[in-house]
Amino acid sequence: MVQSVTELVKQRKYITFPTIVDVRTTRRYHVLNEHIREFGFKVGAELGVSSGDNFFHLLNANPNLFLYGIDTWVLQKDNKIEDYDIDEKITLKQRKKTVFSKIPFYGERCKIYEERTDKAHKHFENDSLDFIFIDADHSYKSVKKDIKLWAPKVKTTGMIFGHDLNWGSVARAVGESFHHFYINADCVWASTRHHYKFNR
Repeated sequence: MVQSVTELVKQRKYITFPTIVDVRTTRRYHVLNEHIREFGFKVGAELGVSSGDNFFHLLNANPNLFLYGIDTWVLQKDNKIEDYDIDEKITLKQRKKTVFSKIPFYGERCKIYEERTDKAHKHFENDSLDFIFIDADHSYKSVKKDIKLWAPKVKTTGMIFGHDLNWGSVARAVGESFHHFYINADCVWASTRHHYKFNR
């Protein structure tokens, strides 16, 4: 019998996914794929699409998944710790072009909101998503705000994921927001809507 998401988080040290055989080569989309399949998730949202590597991998690997993507592809003035145009070989403009060139191949299976994450949440009803994946602005205030604004959009039986728990700013925001969370390969953190500290 498959355990509920909540029970798995409570017993997180026992969570194993058979197709993940080497955590050294496991990427974030491998971790998300296993959860999507294990719990039968059908609708999700990725905050911070970038060049779409994770976004399109999830769509390719899960034919019954509908995925929303949220990104501005513009460096935010209040983001003091990241500058992709300087730090990365591919500019934000090039990343956006790559994503929008691929979107037509997925028909009605995805939708992009070219907005800030603290604005785009208004498009979604509460309890409407099976999962979210937070990988946008990594500053403490932004991660904390994304969790606060987007956690209510996830069903009480759903999950909240994010990337780069090895960033101190991310770890602090996650630790302050959930009663329980667990760490996966590729620094992916995971918890449930049920374990969000500020449920109403």
